Amino acid sequence: IDVASGRTAPIDLGPVDGPIAGLAVVADGTLVVKTPTEGWRQDHDTGRLVPLFAGTTPLERLALAGDDRTALVTIAHGADGKIRMWRAGVGPTVIATVAGMPGKLAVSADGRKVVVATSAALHLLDVPTGVVRHLADLPAEVNRIAIDPTQRRAAIVTKGPDVFLIDLATGALEV
Repeated sequence: IDVASGRTAPIDLGPVDGPIAGLAVVADGTLVVKTPTEGWRQDHDTGRLVPLFAGTTPLERLALAGDDRTALVTIAHGADGKIRMWRAGVGPTVIATVAGMPGKLAVSADGRKVVVATSAALHLLDVPTGVVRHLADLPAEVNRIAIDPTQRRAAIVTKGPDVFLIDLATGALEV
């Protein structure tokens, strides 16, 4: 993947521990790959994938956070309701608990806020304090979450026909 030109070409990333479940390109052009049990970062010198968080528990829901230039911070929501944060070489650290079946999550660009969906409920996690606040209930399961660049609102796409905008300060919804 040539981020500058937008051209793509097949590359050999080497062996990974399962099917690829997610891809992201961070600000410096580093490719990050999520498999069912690990996060991988493409080494700039060799082109090979190196594990971000070797030997940790499986990642249920994964999003880059905080240090999006080097992909060294990851936040995940496990089936036990725990929100965990990994930093390369350290982790996992439980930073909060959100009851319910993990759905989707999105992390703000500065890594300080996480919008967490459990089935059809939305929660906002303040990462530095670990405080979780219920934002809203939705009529359908969440399919995708995106936090706007101002970090004041999030777009929520449900598995129904609706797209919602939610104010992260008040929880007010717009359809």
